[in-house]
Amino acid sequence: MANKIIFLSAGVVSLVCLASCSSLLNRTPDQNPPRLVSSENLKQYGWDGQKRTYVVWDRPRAFGGVPDNLRMTGDQLCQTGGFERAVGYHPNALSQAGQAITGGGYLCSGYRLKESTQ
Repeated sequence: MANKIIFLSAGVVSLVCLASCSSLLNRTPDQNPPRLVSSENLKQYGWDGQKRTYVVWDRPRAFGGVPDNLRMTGDQLCQTGGFERAVGYHPNALSQAGQAITGGGYLCSGYRLKESTQ
């Protein structure tokens, strides 16, 4: 499976949300997609599908809800990154380089279930 998750379908990306994310999200994704940005100065970790790294979404409120047909995939990707579940999805989420991420991006929420060893 060639998945990508961020702090996370090929190339999907996500981010942890520490607050009650579902109340912050739109029902539909914003027209202006969220973009991954460095969080090294904040020391907030993300997951890139291979290792934990310093990235976050610049606009978590740009995510819409997770479509029913993508919920299982989103939850699995978030759990792979050590988070509980997917709470948001944006089909046009952008990488740090500003390129569309194939498969979109997920916003993850919940406790870190495990420390990734990858």
